[in-house]
Amino acid sequence: MVSLLARKLVRDTRRQWLQFCAVALTLGLGIAVFGAAYDSYGNLKSSYAAIYARLNFADATISGANTDAVAARLRRAPGIGAVATRVQADVPFRIGSGASAHSLIGRLVGPSVGPRTIDALQLKSGTRLRRGDADSVVLERHMAEHFHLAVGDSIEVYGSSWRRLSIVGIATSPEYLWPARDREDLLTSSDEFGVAFANPQLIAAVAGPFVTPQVLVRASGAAGPQFARTVHAAAATKGADVVLRDQQPSNAALQQDVAGFGQLALLFPLLFLAAAGLATYVLLGRLVRGQRSQIGMLRANGYPRRRLLRHYVAYGAVAGGVGSLVGAVGGLALAVWLTHSYTSALGIPLTIATFHPATPVIGLLFGTAAATLAALGPAHSATRVPPAEAMRGVAPSGTGHRVAAERLPGLRDLPVRARLALRNLARSPRRGFSTGIGVALAAVLVLSSLGLLDTVSLVLHDEFHRIQRQDAQLFFASPPTPATLSAIASVPGVAAVEQAVEAPVVLSHAGHRYQTVLTGLSPHTTMHAFASALPSTSLLLGDGLRSTLGLRAGDAVDIATPNGAPTRLRVDGFVNEPIGGPAYATVATTRMVAGDVAVASALVRYKAGANRVEMRRGLTALPEVVAFRDARASEEAVSRLLGLFYAIVGVMLVFGSVLAFVVLFNTLSVNLSERTVELATLRAAGGRVVTLARMMTGENVLLVLAAIPAGLLAGWLTAGWLMASLDSDLYHFSLKLRPATPPLLAAALIVIALAMQVPARRTIRRLDVAAIVRERAL
Repeated sequence: MVSLLARKLVRDTRRQWLQFCAVALTLGLGIAVFGAAYDSYGNLKSSYAAIYARLNFADATISGANTDAVAARLRRAPGIGAVATRVQADVPFRIGSGASAHSLIGRLVGPSVGPRTIDALQLKSGTRLRRGDADSVVLERHMAEHFHLAVGDSIEVYGSSWRRLSIVGIATSPEYLWPARDREDLLTSSDEFGVAFANPQLIAAVAGPFVTPQVLVRASGAAGPQFARTVHAAAATKGADVVLRDQQPSNAALQQDVAGFGQLALLFPLLFLAAAGLATYVLLGRLVRGQRSQIGMLRANGYPRRRLLRHYVAYGAVAGGVGSLVGAVGGLALAVWLTHSYTSALGIPLTIATFHPATPVIGLLFGTAAATLAALGPAHSATRVPPAEAMRGVAPSGTGHRVAAERLPGLRDLPVRARLALRNLARSPRRGFSTGIGVALAAVLVLSSLGLLDTVSLVLHDEFHRIQRQDAQLFFASPPTPATLSAIASVPGVAAVEQAVEAPVVLSHAGHRYQTVLTGLSPHTTMHAFASALPSTSLLLGDGLRSTLGLRAGDAVDIATPNGAPTRLRVDGFVNEPIGGPAYATVATTRMVAGDVAVASALVRYKAGANRVEMRRGLTALPEVVAFRDARASEEAVSRLLGLFYAIVGVMLVFGSVLAFVVLFNTLSVNLSERTVELATLRAAGGRVVTLARMMTGENVLLVLAAIPAGLLAGWLTAGWLMASLDSDLYHFSLKLRPATPPLLAAALIVIALAMQVPARRTIRRLDVAAIVRERAL
């Protein structure tokens, strides 16, 4: 037999089904986002771990002089599972021939030599290299796919002259799941960087003094702090540089992307659950206050307080349970889609999308608990009121009195309906406050997502258009002469040209080390934005290195190339750039530090309206140019690497917009349902439906307008907090909003409030005055 309270629960839910559905939808979306994001995070970590294990990805890579001695020492060290050696070199590549030839700076990597293969290749097509073959390469899959190269095609590499090599295989490497050149060039486009695997004899013949010997190390167990100390100790005595797995460029880029995703997977659902909790609290708070007389009657007829408490808590539990169950199921499907979308976009050869039973269970429990706890407060306040007091109902405060706003100039002569709307706001401060909280939370849900999208878009635009002002970078086999620079400047469409050099270096200070690229520019360069001229004998470093190396302006830092002795230079200051930890000096200082390792280049800026394709063709036709880098193509690489970020934030924006509407609709519609007795009385007194609807809409718009500033501020602070959670030595993003974003959001909230006039008219028109008065009299 169904109890009276159970029938009451069904009746009340049916009467306010839209509000209950809104609470369930809010919870469902929050749990779906949590499940999708967190399972995708786990799937991606599992996918990377599986392919790293399958291909025996190195736990540490040591580059520099005397690597044979380093390898011999490590083979005798405890905690080392395997050691292998190899060589690599960055040299110019050329794909195609004639006017359509495409040149770039590529990388030749030799096979690991040792009892156990480290950083093995997974063949996609073709065969492996044969020992001693000096005219063949296996191409890394990203490069092959980008340039549509297959087994049997060929590429050219530059040593003292161009040398044609046959492609015998296409393969995936664990080092280049994301094809990053180095930690300061993570976002290189496939147009500008590619990898080929070749025999060491070929690499030595082509690259000569630019060959870098390396040691690859695998730990016998987990690569923990002791493993890192062992590797660093072995390398330090020989002057070599160490890159641990978590610092390896490709892995660092992917893991940073996934780590940021994991943070968003927790932070965004918390926002959504907060919205659901607020919606539940507002709904039940209004419901309870509207049923004070019924509660008093039930208490007077002997219903225990604890039983009534369970009854009202059940409202939240039912809405939370239904919404969380739907959200948990939806999150499973969304997680599979997100995982496959990300791995296919980046070309990850192995995708693991498994069922994580703990995630939907946690989501279901968490969502139900959130709604139940939100219902507990209103339920507790309702049942603790003495029966006699509760049966008298709620008498609004301030009825009939003028409010302070009516005394302001310009408001004294308002029409009666407008003054009535102002007075109604003052009659129930709690109602106004809860509505304001709902509006503020709606603004937070949308602005936090828009803030992330605006920030990434604006910061990257600054990086590639305001900070890096060059359009292209040209590379040469030897330092360019004044005649070479003049020839470049005379190419139609070239606005300016400057000499530059680059060198891989290791910065050391106070026991900290950081691998980066030292870029040498003209002291008064126009190709890169600096606050003042480059210092003549010191460095400028990225602001992120201030904490990474424990530096202050004026400190000295040791700077060394992998094959050279360190040089001590003073840090003149820091530059705030969003990507990486760069190092800048003059061309002369960079050559002094790097010597023969410094790569000669020229930075070129185009005239307005120049065709990028034609400019590339004209500049690479110059005989001195052996490789070309399109500075603007890096923006495309950014979009690919941040694909998962854009996907999840895009989902958040859609869900957040839906939730913002739901929260606002729920809050404003409860305002309407709470005042049915009052509206019925006004209708009985001859009030027109249109007049009463406009009065309610006016009150809602005033509440929204009052809450918008606080909502925008809270949204801005939340977005800044989310952005700060993604900060690392690879990315330094400070929150930026487009000027139009806050006004457009404010306008959208006002439009929603105005749109509430439609359901207000329908509700007022359908009021059963006699039934409401009769129910009120019970």
